[in-house]
Amino acid sequence: MRKVLCALATVALVAGCAADGDSKTDAGLPAMASAPQADKEMADAGAAKEPEPGEVKNVQVTQQSAPEQRIVAYTATLRVRADKVEDAAAKAKTFVLGAGGYVGSENTGGDPVTAMLTLKVPSAQYPAILNRLSTELGKKISLEQSAEDVTEQIADVDSRIKSAKSALDRLRTLLGQAKTIGEVLRVSGEIDTRQADLEALQARQKSLAQRTTFATVTLEIVPPPLAPVEPKKKDDRGGFLGGLENGWNAFTAFVDGTLTVVGALLPFAVLALLLAVPALWLRRRRRAVPPAPPIEPEREKEAV
Repeated sequence: MRKVLCALATVALVAGCAADGDSKTDAGLPAMASAPQADKEMADAGAAKEPEPGEVKNVQVTQQSAPEQRIVAYTATLRVRADKVEDAAAKAKTFVLGAGGYVGSENTGGDPVTAMLTLKVPSAQYPAILNRLSTELGKKISLEQSAEDVTEQIADVDSRIKSAKSALDRLRTLLGQAKTIGEVLRVSGEIDTRQADLEALQARQKSLAQRTTFATVTLEIVPPPLAPVEPKKKDDRGGFLGGLENGWNAFTAFVDGTLTVVGALLPFAVLALLLAVPALWLRRRRRAVPPAPPIEPEREKEAV
């Protein structure tokens, strides 16, 4: 009897489990079948709300992405000729300072006076200021311009700075977790290296920001060219007066040449004179002393 009851209990348990499994499966069927139905409903809703052709065009226009703003660094080299160089240089500085810029360097001087200025102009005011410098200082001789797109450079530097800062934060965290002196020294050295790299990137970032914020204009101001000196025309006169003038010119040329030769020989003549005076004095002195008279032969015999 006990075995029969156990068998009946087992059969009832198996049947209950099967019923639970069927109910779960049946409960899941509507959920699985609801996905295609939901897709169909969304498609119907989309078809019902489909806009008119004109409205589609407007939607496409509004969904277009705006063009990426480019960052450009401007430079220019301008050469101007002005009647008054110093006044033109002062006027150029007034233009730049009034626009919010500044003078990077200035070199004025020479004979004739010239001026070389490095002007930093706000990029927004660059076209207007360059036009004033070209037209209001004097006559424009030459102008060279260049524009460098530094958008990618700035994005690259910003990304590398962000990565460097994150790496430094992680290294400082590791430094706080270091347990041995070797680990501390190793992590500290890596921190110093990454910090130096970060400072170099920040310096480059600052330089790029300066180049894009202010355009660079190198201005050279020169004076007008000097008038050529015309050679004096000779008066080709003939006749007596012409001959007299030519003779006088020849005479003066001869005299000039003679005086030139005399001037060149005069130092040697003075030296020769200084040497000749003592020689002449000695010679005259020797002539002034009379020679001894000769002894006659007879007187010599008598003397013997």
